[in-house]
Amino acid sequence: MKNSTEAIKLLQDFGKWIVTIDTAAIGALGYFVLVSSDKLSVPGKSPAGPIAKLPPWEQFLLGATLLSFGFSLVFASYLLLALPGVMQRDSDSSTKDIFYQGTLNGYGYKVVLFVALEHSLFVLGILLFAAFAASFWNLYWSWAFTGLGGIWFLYTLRDFVKSRKHLSIPRPPKAPEGAAGKETQTENPGLTSG
Repeated sequence: MKNSTEAIKLLQDFGKWIVTIDTAAIGALGYFVLVSSDKLSVPGKSPAGPIAKLPPWEQFLLGATLLSFGFSLVFASYLLLALPGVMQRDSDSSTKDIFYQGTLNGYGYKVVLFVALEHSLFVLGILLFAAFAASFWNLYWSWAFTGLGGIWFLYTLRDFVKSRKHLSIPRPPKAPEGAAGKETQTENPGLTSG
């Protein structure tokens, strides 16, 4: 079997696992907040939603964790949507790494951008999830996991800023009609924007 085909299948499996774990983590957070809301109720006060009963620090961690897992889920789903097209455009003689192929008809953002975003946000979500869980028992561990998450976020942001010029493939300019005697036609004209 060709290496690039095998790499695309492995990347697809990775994306499926990320989607599964992201979804389970979001569900676990919801369950955790609902179960712990009984412990957070204040006698004599009107009942509020479970999230409103959390201290501000835990509300921040919960929101940041949900955003990290949620955006990781979005980028993973887009990547899973784009991979069949990448596989279809991959020729037998291609020596180009699949990570550097465009996701939209061979152009647009490269596969590596979506892989890096889904993975980075997934790791950030795990660290923030650990910080949120630790905040119920030990504030020091919560700050430690949050600090690791902050370092991870800054490292990833630096990496994206450094490589921002290489994350997309520009569409070649259209040739004027009749300039060369023949018009160039794309492989799949139904997907091009005009």
